[in-house]
Amino acid sequence: MKKVCGILILTIIFGGLQSVFAQKIPVEITPKEKITTSKQISEGDYLEFKVLNSTDVIRGTITKYEPNGFGGKEAILIIDDFRTLNSDNNYYGTIVLNGNQHNQVMEFFSFLAEFVRGGEVTVLPEKNVFNLWMEK
Repeated sequence: MKKVCGILILTIIFGGLQSVFAQKIPVEITPKEKITTSKQISEGDYLEFKVLNSTDVIRGTITKYEPNGFGGKEAILIIDDFRTLNSDNNYYGTIVLNGNQHNQVMEFFSFLAEFVRGGEVTVLPEKNVFNLWMEK
């Protein structure tokens, strides 16, 4: 019984130490194609990104989407839960994107503010780069 308890304790300790020594490496990603909320998009959809300076392709899940609206309400898009499509690397992080608030229009035409629509989210490949963590 003592041996079984001792082996169990050692297994738990060494299993826990493995995650302590995991290495987090910052990486940059960019979308594979243009992402915009002006197209049909909803929560649960997948978006593909490529990792810069790597051959890895990852897929992120849209975990929150709020469309733009009148009164200057801009669109909001949150991308999370990244999965690698072509390797065993693990990526972590969250991307939060907001549309343009159209503050310039609101400044001069404040009496029309309730009729001004907020901006859409638009992300372009190679132009927009985001940071995530790769865990090894």
